[in-house]
Amino acid sequence: MRSLIDIAWLSEGGARGNALLGLDSRGLLVTYQPTFPPATAQALIGADRWIRPVAIETWQGRLYILDPPASQIWRYQPTAGEYPAAPEEYFVGDNHPDLTHAVDLAIDQSGNVFILRDDGSVLKFY
Repeated sequence: MRSLIDIAWLSEGGARGNALLGLDSRGLLVTYQPTFPPATAQALIGADRWIRPVAIETWQGRLYILDPPASQIWRYQPTAGEYPAAPEEYFVGDNHPDLTHAVDLAIDQSGNVFILRDDGSVLKFY
């Protein structure tokens, strides 16, 4: 059964700029650009690496997927308005932060990543 993980607004990113993105639990990314309907869909490569993602965000055309049980944020790089390659790990090496209680994320204009935990605390990364 498919379920919606999250939606995000993509305000930049070439061919996909000014678009609403929706991601489901099996890795189907649906993009809707109000000025260029209809919606399009893409199966993201690497969704089999996800454990249980809970939120998505965009920054400079990139797509970020918060996966708390993996203590990871999966980062997809755009190419020609799509995400054709497997995701990169945002946290590399052995010193991953504990994200098991993360519920949402946001990225500011400078690229700082903020992760909201279920107790109301916020973690900040760059």
